Amino acid sequence: MKSAIAAANAAQKSVRLAQFLWLPTVSGIARENYNSNAGFAGKDWIYDLILTVSVPIYDRGVRYAQLHEDQARLARAQADLATVRARARSNWIGARANLVAADAVLRQSESQSQLATRAQAQVDASYRAGVATSLDVSVADQEKFAAQSTAAQARAQLEIRRAELAAAAGRLYESSR
Repeated sequence: MKSAIAAANAAQKSVRLAQFLWLPTVSGIARENYNSNAGFAGKDWIYDLILTVSVPIYDRGVRYAQLHEDQARLARAQADLATVRARARSNWIGARANLVAADAVLRQSESQSQLATRAQAQVDASYRAGVATSLDVSVADQEKFAAQSTAAQARAQLEIRRAELAAAAGRLYESSR
């Protein structure tokens, strides 16, 4: 996200620069020289000042070509930025939907775990009354364990989905700046 924003800003700056290429450029050089041999002038120190002014009169369309290239790069960078922002938004929407689904799975798993706990209690009571066999008790214990295990996995998946949503929200926040 940050690279797409930086690319768009750089492209905007290059377009801005290309719009001012028609301006003249001015440069100057100041130089000081010392010569131990004074010569005919009788001076050891010589000072030079060079001032250069460059006025672009005709550049065979290079300036306009550069401007159009920079504008095309800017359009591409803006399109890339829009794509990245849309992707971040869709990731956030998907992560939010996954979180809601994981929450529903957790609620269902917890209710199944509660049901398995009640069923196990009933089978234990039936076993003590002599109506159920030890195999029935074993099956009830296995179902309770499986339901509790599924609930624990659903809790872990819910936490993972929360982390995904937080990451997607962070990317979405970055894209809005």
